[in-house]
Amino acid sequence: MAEVASSTDPENEVLSHVEAAIGWITLNRPKALNSLSYNMIRQLTQILTEWSTNAEVKAVVVQGEGEKAFCAGGDVRAAYMAKQQGNLEPLEGFFREEYALNALIHEYPKPYITILDGIAMGGGLGISFNSPHAVLTDRSILAMPETAIGFFPDVGATWFLSNAPDSIGIYWAMTGNRFTGADTLYAGLGSTYLPSGQVSELIAALKTSDNVTATLRKFNQPPAEIPVQLLEEEIHYHFNRSSVSEIIASLESADSEFAEDTLRILRSRSPLSVHIAFEQLRNIGRSASFRQRMQREFRLSQRFMNGHDFFEGVRAVLVDKDQNPQWQPACLEDVTPKQVQDYFAPLSVSELEFIEL
Repeated sequence: MAEVASSTDPENEVLSHVEAAIGWITLNRPKALNSLSYNMIRQLTQILTEWSTNAEVKAVVVQGEGEKAFCAGGDVRAAYMAKQQGNLEPLEGFFREEYALNALIHEYPKPYITILDGIAMGGGLGISFNSPHAVLTDRSILAMPETAIGFFPDVGATWFLSNAPDSIGIYWAMTGNRFTGADTLYAGLGSTYLPSGQVSELIAALKTSDNVTATLRKFNQPPAEIPVQLLEEEIHYHFNRSSVSEIIASLESADSEFAEDTLRILRSRSPLSVHIAFEQLRNIGRSASFRQRMQREFRLSQRFMNGHDFFEGVRAVLVDKDQNPQWQPACLEDVTPKQVQDYFAPLSVSELEFIEL
């Protein structure tokens, strides 16, 4: 298949071709750390839909262009600028199509492999961990940092973070803290871990492989160190609670560097976002199908698009960069249960629909 490019995108943000019965995709925005634009989401959906029924394509491999990043997330600055310009269509369309793409990947009928060598955050995890075949390296730097910008862990995080052991997923969702490739494999979010220097060997092996999943298993190497494992007992002790207030009380009563640092981080995040992240992982994420979870995430996205904290967070962190967001409500204790539940309520407009293969 020829490279796919949008007529409105002369720089070819997504490149694709078929070689050795594998569909190869490259996210091609290296100056933006390959963050996902609206155009890229549409191109990825088009390519994957076509390849799902193409007998010449036995598997798909997705990589990021450049040395720094696989994909640093969705282009949230574009959403901010659209709102500033009064263009509200992307505030619905972007998330509707991104979440439908996440579902397409989750249900993909062929092996779908991502190589997360470098930075991978937010939307980059959504196009990776909703499939079981994610390749991690010693250079992988990962996070779901949405609570820091007044949003919530989306793109399927209600699914893949809820599967992490011992409250690790809730901890990552609420704090937005970074984790390593080794941490990620330990949390069950990837299939393969190897040194970054062996990625080229893996790619060469995939091109000659009759069984890509077996090849991934062959290259998998247990990491020597797993940082999050050293914190696992404390994480579970503090975060295996029935409410945010109980988590805060537990951290406040503890005398440890971990508790002090974590409490400081949580109090710097959007209070509403922290409560939403807890609710989606602790009480919502464990009892629904993938599609149901994505429908709920879409509801949340639209509530945040009509709220205050997302645009204030993007302004403070990414636009003005004063690092001084004025959250509403201003502190964790001021968020009410009704505010949280209202964000999860069904939308008055059409709910999220999915692509059927």
